Amino acid sequence: MSQIASSASPKIRPIGRSSESSIRQSLARLGQAAAFLSTRGGLKLLGRVAPERAHEWARRLYFTPQRTRPDAEQHAWLQRAHRLDTRFDGHALAVYVWGEGPVVLLNHGWSGHAGQMTPFVAPLLSAGYKVVAVDMPGHGASAGEQTSFVHFGRALLHVGKLLGPVEAVIAHSGGSPGAAFAQSLGLGARRLVFVAPFSRFDRFVDFFGASYGLSARFMQQTMARGERWLGTSFDKAALAYTAWMRHEPLLVIHCADDRLVPIADGEEITRLWPGARLMRREKLGHLRVLRDLQTVNAAVDFVRGASAAIDRDERTPEAA
Repeated sequence: MSQIASSASPKIRPIGRSSESSIRQSLARLGQAAAFLSTRGGLKLLGRVAPERAHEWARRLYFTPQRTRPDAEQHAWLQRAHRLDTRFDGHALAVYVWGEGPVVLLNHGWSGHAGQMTPFVAPLLSAGYKVVAVDMPGHGASAGEQTSFVHFGRALLHVGKLLGPVEAVIAHSGGSPGAAFAQSLGLGARRLVFVAPFSRFDRFVDFFGASYGLSARFMQQTMARGERWLGTSFDKAALAYTAWMRHEPLLVIHCADDRLVPIADGEEITRLWPGARLMRREKLGHLRVLRDLQTVNAAVDFVRGASAAIDRDERTPEAA
């Protein structure tokens, strides 16, 4: 009888305490290695000994957002919504729905979550809209780790096809290029509001490279790898390169003291997007502007088409 035929079937044994301890130690070492490679020194060292792996690790880091959680008030609003989980790219996508009527999509920014957009919910409901907020892939309660603004756009399109037609989109920061990309894919929203949008990706690529001490050449090669992963170029998702092709009515709301995304970005988008309007706010920064009553009311009025009072480059009173 052959060795194979005579061999007894392998027995499956329960994992003992020593095995469990060994597994925990191995996972801990892997976690420590990953943490080290995610530091400035670790990534630079990897770049010297294994450049290709360094480019891939840098790409993964660049496209991995930080998870943030809603505060108590935001959480309460999300709890009032009808929670709809749908599948997108093989992962669960968390969707929150309030009310009935024409659909207005709310799209948060990079490393944000749907709760940040909840100040718009009550005024939109009062205006007769169905409000739909989405935790983008890799954000909030949605699954996934690596994502991008291309994924943002495709996810919005997916939700729009599921619950639409879409009347309007209100987007914050990085959610704005995502919304514009969704429009280019056929989302079909009639009106758009961008709060603190950024026009180009260059600043964030440069900031990432500087944070890790990576050369411009290294980042150029890493971003080329990123474009291959996305299946498209950054230019096709950046508002500075696509705004001139759009035709939907657009309201841009931006604060002069926004340190994360300078108001110059909002001004550039307004200048390039045919017929766009810019509403300037003061002393609200990048996130507090989302809770500002004048910002919310202006956005809702614009969605309703009652925006005659918002003139191009209007300077609104300072927030209290």
